[in-house]
Amino acid sequence: MIKTERGTTQIQGKGLWVEAEFSATAGAMKKYLCDKYGMTEEKAKARVMELAERGLKSEEELEKEVYKRMCELFDNVKDMLSGDVKEESDEKVQ
Repeated sequence: MIKTERGTTQIQGKGLWVEAEFSATAGAMKKYLCDKYGMTEEKAKARVMELAERGLKSEEELEKEVYKRMCELFDNVKDMLSGDVKEESDEKVQ
C-alpha cells in the first residue's frame, strides 16, 4: 500500500505489490493530466517523468529549484510592471 497525504508517504506491503501500485499511480497521473488539462499522451508522460525526477531530488536540490523559479517569477513581475512583457509557452502545467 502507498498512501500519501500532504507530503507524508506511508509504504507497506510486499515489494512487488508496492512497485505495482507505484506503476499504477504513474499511469493514473498520466490519464489525469490528459483528462483534466487536455494534454496529449506524450506530453502527459513527459510531465509524469518530470514529476518522478523531482521526487528523487534531495532537499538541497529542491530548495535551489524553488529559489530559481521564484527569481524567474519576480523577474516576470518586474518586466510586467515595467511594460517589458515577454511571450511564454504555456505547455507546462505547474
